[in-house]
Amino acid sequence: MDPSTSDLKAVLDYYGIKESMLGRGFLSRMENGMFRTVYYVADSVRQIMDYAGSRLRVVNTGIKVFGRSSVKEAGCAYRLVCEGVPQLLPHLGDKYVIEVPFADLKTLIEHVNPLLSLMSEETQRRVSKVAPSCSVIMCYDPAKHADDEEKPFTRLTALLSIPCWRGGASLSAHINKSQLRSLNHRVLGRVADKNSTFKLDNNARDSDSVAISADSPAVCADDA
Repeated sequence: MDPSTSDLKAVLDYYGIKESMLGRGFLSRMENGMFRTVYYVADSVRQIMDYAGSRLRVVNTGIKVFGRSSVKEAGCAYRLVCEGVPQLLPHLGDKYVIEVPFADLKTLIEHVNPLLSLMSEETQRRVSKVAPSCSVIMCYDPAKHADDEEKPFTRLTALLSIPCWRGGASLSAHINKSQLRSLNHRVLGRVADKNSTFKLDNNARDSDSVAISADSPAVCADDA
């Protein structure tokens, strides 16, 4: 895909993707005249594909970076995909990367669609600069919060990054249920049964929670 094509360019411009990523590494399969998912590959892989042409049959390659949103009238038609967070993070516009304290990270893990009012004032201020109905990445850097009174149950040594959907008054983590259990255990020290539900104090509903695993430097996971 050429980054200058109208659909892809609109996504890249919206999320403030820096020139450092604007090569020819974007790939996608078209469905009904539009692309559903955008992948990114290294320049070396793209060069091999260009050289081989039709002689090379590609079944699957690349890292998912953007996925078409199911939300109508979204700020951007595409959301950030968790799998691509490590690849996208260094190139995203600053306002879409929000550093949070542990208390806010805990809120994201404990609640489904937590209200923004449950977050710290600084996080609310940063999120308010982003238009509703698009993606943001919430980052917790343990090195910057080493002296905080409240800390993760398991010592974290790397940046923890959670892609979220910015709703009108809440946030929704883009990660799956099995990873919620992993993150609850590693960060909060809780062990949850597969079929258990979590009480949502913010909106008086019962539902399965959603979170991510802490298995990589910039934590990510494919969407459920």
